[in-house]
Amino acid sequence: MKTITLNTGRKIGKGQPSYIIAEIGINHNGSLELAKKLIDEAVLAKADAVKFQKRTPEICVPRDQWHVLRDTPWGA
Repeated sequence: MKTITLNTGRKIGKGQPSYIIAEIGINHNGSLELAKKLIDEAVLAKADAVKFQKRTPEICVPRDQWHVLRDTPWGA
C-alpha cells in the first residue's frame, strides 16, 4: 500500500495511525449552524476530518412520495 502525505504533513498508509473521518450525513438538516456544532463535536471526539452528505429530496424521492409521512426514531 502506498503512503500519502496530506498538505498538513499527516501521513496515511501502512504503519501510520488510523485516519478517522466523522460521518455527519444529513444530520445537519441543511442548517449551517447545526453543521458547525456537529463539526465541533467531531473535533472533541478526535476525528481527523468530517464528511458531509447533502441531498435534494425533490431529486432522490419519487414525486408520489413527497408528502407521505414516515415514522422515524425522531418523530413523523
